[in-house]
Amino acid sequence: MLRTCIAIGLLVVASFGTAQSSSAAIVYDSIDSLQGTTFSELNSTNLIFGDSLTLSQPGTLTNFGAAIYNPSHGSGNTGPIQTGTMLVTFYDNTVPYTAGVLSDQDPVLGQVTLTWDFTGIGGLAPGAFQTGTFDLSQFSIHLPKDILVTQQFTQTTGDSIANGTPIFQDPTVGFSPTSVYIKSSDNPEGLYALPAGDNAQFGYKIEVAPAPEPNLAAVVFLGIGAMSWGRNARRRRRCTSHA
Repeated sequence: MLRTCIAIGLLVVASFGTAQSSSAAIVYDSIDSLQGTTFSELNSTNLIFGDSLTLSQPGTLTNFGAAIYNPSHGSGNTGPIQTGTMLVTFYDNTVPYTAGVLSDQDPVLGQVTLTWDFTGIGGLAPGAFQTGTFDLSQFSIHLPKDILVTQQFTQTTGDSIANGTPIFQDPTVGFSPTSVYIKSSDNPEGLYALPAGDNAQFGYKIEVAPAPEPNLAAVVFLGIGAMSWGRNARRRRRCTSHA
């Protein structure tokens, strides 16, 4: 049984041979359609959670959006989150994960640490959440169409005793199944159905740069060069035979 805290979340405002790739494209987005409930556990459970995502197309990761929630209802939490880090791991889920140890089944594509700082707004208050978008283009993480993303938040300053995420509706771009990935001391590693219902997702937004396409001009240039070289070689052979 999935043990979870469900509550209403409050938004806190807080080249040679290749052509240049076209502009980046959003290939998955479930972070812009808030459902109204949340998922969380105590920090002491070492919570890791995430979701299986099918992107509209593969590509190299540029921007990544995620969310963090500081719960109040059901956890006894009264303290804010001031600062923290979020370890995000991208897995190749071409062969869909079903159960067991995720790292034994899905190859890791890349791993990054995101920094969250709420000191400018006095901390992320209990019962509030925040979304953020991070530029990860420097890591050159190539994503296939089917991936699994996990996040693990570690509070560095603040008095909060729990963390989690708001729950969003089905993605407007891409696809995700109704089950989500959870691993903690309260919930053995595996896939779970959220109590919020079928139209319930963890929130992510992924933007990629498509793979560069061959440069036609370079290919044509190479072809002409090869033809010229062939004619010159034949001339050399003819000159040699007449000598």
